[in-house]
Parts: sequence; C-alpha cells; structure tokens
Amino acid sequence: MYLQAGPFSMMYENGFLRYLSYGHTEVVRMIYYAFRDENWGTLDKVMEDEAIAKEERAFTIRYRSFHLKDGEKIFVWNVEIDGRENGEVTFMLEGTALAPVLKNRAGFCIHHPPEGVSGEPVEITEPGSIKYTSVFPEYISPGNPFQHIAAMRWRCGGAWYRLDFEGDVFETEDQRNWTDASFKTFCTPLDLPFPVLLNKGQKIRQKVTFRPEKKQPRISPGEREIVLTLTGNAGDRLPLGTMLPLKKGENEAFINLFRQLGFHHYRVDIRPEQEEWEEKLQKAAQLLTGLAAKLELVIHLGAEPGIRPDEIAACLVKLKIPVHSVAIIPDDITKLPDTFATLVSEWKARCPHFNIGIGTDYNFTEVNRNRVLPGIPDFVSYGIQPQEHAFDDLSLIENLAAQADTVRTLRHIYGHSCRAHLSPVTFKKRFNPYATNPAQRVIPEDAQVDGRQYTAFGAVWTLGSIKNLIMADAGSATYFRGAGKLGIAGEDLGPFPVFEAFRLYHSSHPSRVLTSVSGAPLVADGLFFENGTAIIWNYTGRRQSIVLPGGVKVILEGNEIRKVGFDRIFVTLRSNYYSNQS
Repeated sequence: MYLQAGPFSMMYENGFLRYLSYGHTEVVRMIYYAFRDENWGTLDKVMEDEAIAKEERAFTIRYRSFHLKDGEKIFVWNVEIDGRENGEVTFMLEGTALAPVLKNRAGFCIHHPPEGVSGEPVEITEPGSIKYTSVFPEYISPGNPFQHIAAMRWRCGGAWYRLDFEGDVFETEDQRNWTDASFKTFCTPLDLPFPVLLNKGQKIRQKVTFRPEKKQPRISPGEREIVLTLTGNAGDRLPLGTMLPLKKGENEAFINLFRQLGFHHYRVDIRPEQEEWEEKLQKAAQLLTGLAAKLELVIHLGAEPGIRPDEIAACLVKLKIPVHSVAIIPDDITKLPDTFATLVSEWKARCPHFNIGIGTDYNFTEVNRNRVLPGIPDFVSYGIQPQEHAFDDLSLIENLAAQADTVRTLRHIYGHSCRAHLSPVTFKKRFNPYATNPAQRVIPEDAQVDGRQYTAFGAVWTLGSIKNLIMADAGSATYFRGAGKLGIAGEDLGPFPVFEAFRLYHSSHPSRVLTSVSGAPLVADGLFFENGTAIIWNYTGRRQSIVLPGGVKVILEGNEIRKVGFDRIFVTLRSNYYSNQS
C-alpha cells in the first residue's frame, strides 16, 4: 500500500514503512522494529487489529504485533504510525513482555539508502545535546560510523532531513558488511551488555519522528519507465563455479548434466589435520577431468596449521589438477592478520604458480575487520548471503547492490591487483559466528534450506547477483552446491530453474559483458553481451514492460527470464516453479 505524508510518498508493508521518498529521491529506506534473541536471531511476528485511515496527504495506522518464540507469544507491541500534511511521520511503540525472555535488541531500526547518502554530511546530536559532524561512508566501514545518537540530521538530494529518537540511545552500522544495502540506525548501543533478561510485564516505549527541515512543495514522481541502458565499455565475464559434491556413484550423470553449464571451477574443502585430504583430492580430480573445469581449493586450518604447502602442492601436481585458486581459511578469523598472513606468504614463496588467497566462510564483515597488509594475498575470499537481517523477497532483491559494494571496498583496501572471490554465494547463512552459544554457530543443513532457491525467483535473484558482481569487477563467484537440498539440481539431478539461468549465461560464451544499468533495479534488469544478445529478467511476480537499448519494448511475465537480441527476441525461457521438495 502506498501512502502520502504531505509531499512524501512511502510504501506500507507488513506493519513497516519502506522507501520514504520525495519525488524519485529515496530519503529513508525503511522504518521498522525487530526483536533479536540472545543469538541475534530475529523473532517472527504476527499482527492483529490493524486499522488504517488513509487520506490524500496524511494517514494513521494502528495495530498490535506479537513476537513468537517456539510458537508462543512472548512479547506484544501496541503500534501507532502517523503521517501528517507537513511531511512529518511519527512511529511509536509501546511493548510488554508476556513471558521472561532474553533479548539482544528490541525496538526500532531505520535504514538509510547508500545511493544518495554515501559521502553526504550528517550531524549527530548525542544525549545531553552534544553535537558532532561526520559523513556517510562511501566504502564499507568496518566499525559503526555514528554512535550515541539522540537525533540526526543529514543531506539527501540537496535537502536536509531530521530524525529524533525517544526511549533509547541509537547508533549506526554499515549493513553492507553483511550485504544488506543500507546503513542501519538501531536502538541500544552495542557497548552495553547483552543479552538482557526481560521479565514478564516489563515494558519498552520508543518513538521515532521524521521531518524535513524546510517545507517542500509537492511534486508528482510520475510513472518511471523501466529502461535498461548501456553505460560503457565491455568487461570480462565473471568466472562461475559451484561446490563439488564428492559422493559415491552418479559421477557420470553429474558430469553429463553440469558440463552444459560450462562452469569455470568447482570448490572442494579440505581440513588437512583432521581428514584424508589426499583421497578427497583424488575424487575431485576424476570429476574435474570430466567437467573440464578447474579446482577452487579451500584449506581450513586450526590454530596449529601443521601441514606444509609443498605437500598439498605436490599432490595437486601429481594428480594433474588444474587449479583456479587456493584459499587459506582460519577457524579463528581474528588470527588472519598475523599467523595466517605469514602462512600465505610462505605458500606464495613455495608455490609461485598458484593463486593464493585468504578469507572466511562468514560474511564480508570478518575480512573487513581483520585485514592483512596489502600485497600479501592474491585474492580475498568470503561468503555472502542476503538474509542476515531481512527475509522477504523485496529485501533480497534490494540487497543485491551491496554485493558489488563489498567488491569495491575490498579493492579499495588491497588495490586492484587483489581480486574478490565470492565463495560461496548462498540463499541462507551456513554459520552464525555471532551466536552467544558456540554450539549454535554451525547451522544445520535443514535450517539452511530456502524453498525460493527451487523457484523462478531463485533464478532471477541469481542472475541479479551475477550482474552486480560483473559490474563491480569481481574475480570469481561460487554459487550454492552442485546437487542436493542446497543445490543447483536436486538429489536426483533434476535441475532447478537456477540451472537454466546458469545455462543461459554460459550460452553467450565467450562474448564479453557490456556495462549497463536498470532504471528500476528492484523491478527488472539484464545482462548485455558484445555479440548483440542479452538476458533480461523480471524480479517481480507481476507483468512488466521493459525498454531495451534502442527503444525496443518487451513484456515480461512474473519472474520471467528471456534471452533477446538487441533488435529481436529469439529465445524465451519461462522458469517453472518447483515445490519445496528434495
């Protein structure tokens, strides 16, 4: 539902406000609340008694919202949202614990869009009316850029805006660390102890007020045409891969199926001090020969590395395995800057013909906060997934842009000779390094499953990821697993729609990719190739009209992917939905 508060438009969805905008200028990305448990899990909510009064230039919304833990209602909010004709928007919460519950955070979060605010000035008012000035960072900040916030004013689109906070002290983090496309201003500073026990009956009250500093005339944004525009020269294709399954049997069937995708590499993980790593590499060598692909080797090491690089290198040479990269990943990411940086240097000295890098299976956050000296790694590897903080379809599409920001930030830190290897790219996180309970840091496989990976939505999301990484000049990307619950195909090797998306990308090989932008990147996008072909797709579930370079209009159905020529359509793919079965 779209609402107006004076000259400002916004979307109301599932109890929250999104895309508060002045004309086509997005001023605030989202105002919402969350309940984060002792392991930083976000509790589900259910809404009751929703009442909406919508006028032409104002609105009021009232409802109750319950957070659930293990299926039980443990916390309730009474919510009031008001939009006024002068452009002011207030969002008020009054909450009560219905049972004893641990929380790391309970209350408001405000998202600021990176596009339009990065590099712009901001003035922070601390409790006690102390003020300081800063800017929204252009590259991803490893630490929280603004702290101790009672109010903030910032510039966006040439105008100044203000947020006032009541009921708690706030601070701002750069959520692009977790590939969320936003800066987040959130309640309860992280320097305070957590988790905190809320006893039954304990109350929380918070209020956020948004206002423009000056009266702004009403403007009509009008309908924005979805135009895909070429913006520059051609760039290299992104080398793609997946995680190689090393199970007994069905190797020939797997090879016959996956050769269609022309993957550049396949990832294999070894832990030398705990397993028969040579046997694992022997199995990989057989599959890689049939797949005509290279090896992305990930070596997991504990506190005592133990094995010398020449032992593994000799095994790879003996098995005649072509190597894409060797990533050294410490169990303790905080050891990266010293112990493992030295180990990488040793590997590079002994194996100069290998591409040697460092990294983590966690988020970009970990490599951003635990840096080594530039010039040591050939590349830095890190995992990405779009659901650290939000889980709805629109947020997943919105967060695609932040994948490119991680690549640009990495190259800013290490220089353009150091490449970003995104590995693996998954729909849900595989680990939770922030869990208070260490036993819950490894997430069970069933909890990593997202049914959208089996659908047409999963296919268009993946193409959007590839597009953003190509535009940022990433070094390589490794998606999902080859087969299984978390795969590109099922256990029976039945391909999911994402398989067809990869096949289409490969069908343009070896043509280079032209840089391009979408006029509505949350609705539709495309990849354009030097050979005059393109892959275009619709992120939404609704029919959309897309304008290609040259002015040709194409109608795409919901979540449709289509291969087109710049002048004519010659191949059509409509991905089918699959049930959440495997």
